[in-house]
Amino acid sequence: MGFVSFMEKNLNLKKYLSGQGIIEYLIVVAVVIVILLLIIGVVFNSFASTSDIVVAQKSTWSSFQPFAITDWSVNKDNYFQIVIENKKDSKLTFNQVKIGNYIDNQTRFDLGPGEKKILTSNSKISDCLVENSKNIIITVPMGDISIGYASLSGISRIQTGISAITFECN
Repeated sequence: MGFVSFMEKNLNLKKYLSGQGIIEYLIVVAVVIVILLLIIGVVFNSFASTSDIVVAQKSTWSSFQPFAITDWSVNKDNYFQIVIENKKDSKLTFNQVKIGNYIDNQTRFDLGPGEKKILTSNSKISDCLVENSKNIIITVPMGDISIGYASLSGISRIQTGISAITFECN
């Protein structure tokens, strides 16, 4: 009886231990899968396409006040262009815009509520003039972007960048 009892206990212990081992193995596999999925998610989200970045930037700039930069691009002649819009409910006098080394326009004009105007760089984008420049991506940091204007009362103000501006050569 002693031997049979010992074997029964040993078999039950073996079943318990093998069941515990399987559960531990499944938990380890699940943790590894979760970690891999997190790593893959971080890697793919950090490599957003240029068009995704530009769409997000344009969305941010389009909601900015009093002047919004609603669109920008490099035209076929390699000049950088922006579209500015007066988002206020009153007329504003536009004094200047500076976007990095690409646009430094000091033309003075009035924009009524909701009015838009296209501004073009004074010179061609030199980075876009090199051979095979189609894939060149240029980002102007938000600290290098400013818009000068005057309100109806004549007070001059400077609106600084809220987001970088990224563009591609054509």
